[in-house]
Amino acid sequence: MEDAIKLRPEPRRRTPGFVLTPLADVMFQLLVFFMLASSFAPYSILTLQAGGSDDAGAISAPAGGPVYHLSRGHMRAGSETMPLEAFAAWLGTTAQPGSATVMTAPSATAQDIATALEILTLAKISSISLVHRSVVP
Repeated sequence: MEDAIKLRPEPRRRTPGFVLTPLADVMFQLLVFFMLASSFAPYSILTLQAGGSDDAGAISAPAGGPVYHLSRGHMRAGSETMPLEAFAAWLGTTAQPGSATVMTAPSATAQDIATALEILTLAKISSISLVHRSVVP
């Protein structure tokens, strides 16, 4: 009797070769990540020009230009030290178009330098010399 009952074999399931659903999920997650991680604030472009001199150790300030000393979050102009935010307002009342030299202390960050250069550029200072002041042991 066992020979009389023949069961049909179970149909073979086709395994898909390539499924796009996980790929679409990953692409959507990447899209959301980059949209949230990107910044919508416009970046200002600072034009920098390499300076040169015949004597590598000589540092000369531009003729008639003031010398500012930049440290972490602060700018010193003469004997007056102020935060960078206050420097913008101070410069607006005292600056004359021309040239200036900014001497950076080792404590000054890259953001401090960029902020100072932007403030000076907005104050119509056309030529800015940037000098890094290192600590000599």
